[in-house]
Amino acid sequence: MIVKQMIEAIDFNEVIEHERELPLYHEVTRDILQYLESNHTVTFNEIIMNVGGSDRRTLRLLDQLVQSKVLRFEGGSFSIADQPICPIKSQDVVCPYCDGKIVTIDRNLQHISEKMQTIYAEKPKPTFVFDQRPVNWETTVRRVSYLIWRRDIQNKTIAILGDDDLTSIAVALTGLAKRTVVFDIDERLISFIKKKSRQLHLNLEIFSQDFTKPMPKEFLHCFDVFMTDPTPTEVPFTVFTNVGIRLLKKGESSVGYLSIYPSCMRRNLKIQKTINAMGLMITDLIPFFTQYDFVGETYSERDLRLLDKYSDGISKMSFYEYLLRVQTTYESKEAKIKYKLSELLGGATKRVLSDPRMDPALTSANDGEKSYISDAAGNIVKSQDREMIG
Repeated sequence: MIVKQMIEAIDFNEVIEHERELPLYHEVTRDILQYLESNHTVTFNEIIMNVGGSDRRTLRLLDQLVQSKVLRFEGGSFSIADQPICPIKSQDVVCPYCDGKIVTIDRNLQHISEKMQTIYAEKPKPTFVFDQRPVNWETTVRRVSYLIWRRDIQNKTIAILGDDDLTSIAVALTGLAKRTVVFDIDERLISFIKKKSRQLHLNLEIFSQDFTKPMPKEFLHCFDVFMTDPTPTEVPFTVFTNVGIRLLKKGESSVGYLSIYPSCMRRNLKIQKTINAMGLMITDLIPFFTQYDFVGETYSERDLRLLDKYSDGISKMSFYEYLLRVQTTYESKEAKIKYKLSELLGGATKRVLSDPRMDPALTSANDGEKSYISDAAGNIVKSQDREMIG
């Protein structure tokens, strides 16, 4: 059966949640089949880590492929029916120590990994009201490992713009940075990071900041490195990167870290053009690096049944993005942009603003947190048509 016939055999209405997602999941179908041709048998988790799509939709897609007999599912793994075994699998040539991500998190960072696992279990639930989609703890520690390898942490001043991933704590645990400053809008996270900083005696500064408003002058042009992870669409990427440029020291060779090319969205040139317009040099782009954590609250009963049927029982994730490292030049500048607040919001945020019951934090938060998150959602709804300059 050729790929076109395989795609035609799928009922994509059972897979996607909006018509605009259809082209992406046509691509994901082709990529899954190509990945299976190269690796013969793979698990659901391996597909999420190395192919694409969001976990829930890809799970439904795999179910459709099994039902239409395009794929077989046996012993916890998927395969193409009657497909010959590839003599050299694509995963066979990936480094077994770093899994293609250049750096590792064992050995010298083992103590940080152990602490971050514990801290992750205690942190506040993510809220889509602030467009939070935290990474897994492994990614947080891997980011620090990458900073160490690229010499972007030793005696450096580091600004972290939004920190639901708790990267600031992992950075501070190394004891290598000269100064680490966190800016976030979520008062729950600010309180949590402050508490952990006191308990662990960390060199951390934490401030409340709305990135649609001016940054305090005392922070402008005084950092060597910024790190941020906004929704990777044109408006939020531009707004957050503009803030990062304002914080970096003037001149060349200051550094920014971001994430781009999410596996749950179609790729395009808009962000690359924005980076070029800002006069930033792309120095590093590492695929599959940033792994976003599994959020069970987003699963319907049907999705949970499919997960129970097809999951390999190994650690789960939702989707991935590429790690991006940029460096300033003498031509670096902000990219002025006019936008409405609604354009800054990701798809998950828009969904919970229309139906707050879909927010992960509201399913388990105490009354005080629920009130805080509900009030924040109400303020965003009131302001979403407000025009801004980023």
